[in-house]
Amino acid sequence: MSAYRIGPIRETAHRILIEMHIAEGNTACAVKRCKEYQLLLRRELEVEPSPLMTRPVQHLTSA
Repeated sequence: MSAYRIGPIRETAHRILIEMHIAEGNTACAVKRCKEYQLLLRRELEVEPSPLMTRPVQHLTSA
């Protein structure tokens, strides 16, 4: 979490955390973190996360 605190907008820190959640089977946490990051970027910078960021959770949210 140190990388997250240093750069709260930095995508790499969020992506690693999401990948850790997925590896541990915490899919709800992974999806939640991704959505929170997406909202942060929209609010602060008016941009979307990269496909590299959203790709790991795409299969978790499609039904």
